[in-house]
Amino acid sequence: MNGLDDENQIDERDHYTDDGDYEIDIDSMNMFKSLYYEMMAYFSDLQMHLGEHLMAIDWDMKCKSIAEPVGNCLTALFYIIRLLQDTLLSNYKDVYVSTEAFDLSKSTTLQEFPFLIRFVEVSKTKNLQNAKYIKKKTFMFYFDKLLLFLMILILSTNAYISWTFIWRNFKTYSLLYVVDRPNSKNVTKCSRTDLDQSYMENVSYGSYWTMLSYYIRNFRKKDDLEDEITTVKQKTPNVNEKDYYYQLKKWSPSKFLTSLFCSFSPTCLVFLILSDVSFTTSIAVILHQFIFKYVVFEGYESRINDESIIHSAMISEINQKFVEPRLSKKVQDAKIDATPEGKVYRTEFFPSLTNCKSNLFNRHDLKGRSITESYNDRIKEFEIVTNTNNETHNVIKVVKK
Repeated sequence: MNGLDDENQIDERDHYTDDGDYEIDIDSMNMFKSLYYEMMAYFSDLQMHLGEHLMAIDWDMKCKSIAEPVGNCLTALFYIIRLLQDTLLSNYKDVYVSTEAFDLSKSTTLQEFPFLIRFVEVSKTKNLQNAKYIKKKTFMFYFDKLLLFLMILILSTNAYISWTFIWRNFKTYSLLYVVDRPNSKNVTKCSRTDLDQSYMENVSYGSYWTMLSYYIRNFRKKDDLEDEITTVKQKTPNVNEKDYYYQLKKWSPSKFLTSLFCSFSPTCLVFLILSDVSFTTSIAVILHQFIFKYVVFEGYESRINDESIIHSAMISEINQKFVEPRLSKKVQDAKIDATPEGKVYRTEFFPSLTNCKSNLFNRHDLKGRSITESYNDRIKEFEIVTNTNNETHNVIKVVKK
């Protein structure tokens, strides 16, 4: 005993100083800190590596190999769960329901009459059988809870996918050089100077809830609201003088998410929840899956691809007919000696630096005066341009009726 006490005293001396203060092992603390930092760095590096790997995958190319099979499997699993709930578990609940509320053996009124004793005996036998079935219902009870848990999990997954597909996939484009407002409800008017400024024009194109919330927030600013309404009606003819621009919020879900949403549609799940599922219900589910796939991918997605092909063909036609002929003109600068000395006129050609040439030509007469001429394509001759130094005036003549 004395030896053990001495060892404990030695251990206590190792942790306490001569002044009675507790001594901390610095090496062990540094080891734990380094281990903690290494673990945190490992998890952060692992998260970064997984994020980069997922971002590098082209998910649109995997819509048929991953998204569509996963969505169909989840829909089929939900159908099987609802089928088991409406066929197997519904009969189980009806047969093995507790009958203690209808226990006639506990009635004192029936026991007073001899001719009613047989009903009491029948009730006792049923209660005994029910008690035996309660012991055997453990597996079916937990199986019911498991199906309910899977059903809630699938519904939560579908709600998250639907929310992401409908409200989380938007791209914003700033239309800086558009003068008139485009005819779209996704276009909003934004200020170039004040980011918090809102326009009445955006509210008029919004929903009723947007209008109501705007009027509630600006209830005390009626004067500013009226001034804003008057400024909205005025259109600025010059684009550079505008203090606002239009912003387009385009809904653009990815092809992978669209395929997952169509194969795992919330309408199919709601239909299975609200209806009595049987084996014939599978026909409606299969038709729903095929119709959604045909309408969205075979119809609408193909239409978008065909429109992009038509637009690219139109752009190619414009480039070949108008843009390339103007940009690929082979032109040269020419200098002609038009002096009357001698009968031989000298002409020099120089490489052109630009493809854009002016129709005005400057020459000098015999007295050294500068003359400006323009080539008239109609008569195929040069004409002298007069009054070239005068300022131009934009005059609009209105004929009175």
